[in-house]
Amino acid sequence: MSAVDEKQPAETDVERRPVTFRLSPVAYLGIGFLALCATPVAFGAPGLQVVYLVPLALAFALHRWRTVATTSGLTVFRMMGTIELPWSEVNSLRIVGESTVRAVRSDDSELPLPAVRPRDLPLLSLASGGQVPDPLAAADTDTNTSPAGENAETPEAPAGDAEASPTEGGSGEADPDSAGTAPTSRTGDSGR
Repeated sequence: MSAVDEKQPAETDVERRPVTFRLSPVAYLGIGFLALCATPVAFGAPGLQVVYLVPLALAFALHRWRTVATTSGLTVFRMMGTIELPWSEVNSLRIVGESTVRAVRSDDSELPLPAVRPRDLPLLSLASGGQVPDPLAAADTDTNTSPAGENAETPEAPAGDAEASPTEGGSGEADPDSAGTAPTSRTGDSGR
């Protein structure tokens, strides 16, 4: 029992540490390339060195934009300010598009969470201490309990479940049946 008691405080310590979501540092390479490309323009005429302010502003924004999640709430760092949002004011998390997550406040206003992607939601839920449920975990349990069987998935693919069928069913049976219908009906329209 002492080994179990020692592990539990360690796990709660991990949950209590703040989790910081930042944009990829690889973006600094693009900003450097932009500054390099701006050099001929900057030295083309006197006073055009002001062009270098654009890459500097982008580097500053890249450094500032981040989201910090703790058990007490969210701290959103923007280019010109910081917003602190306790978990009690967060009604839900909303996924917009394929890569944007927003916190829905109690007054139904939305706050974009910089650098937080849908794949980060389990970590965000863990950082909140369970105060915000993981919407992806709820979606996984819904998709795992809803289908009746593998044979029932094949006819449903053309009807609109083309994205869910290949991930849920066996890859050998679902791919030949949905190969002609899924890319044209569902994936082709929404993804591109």
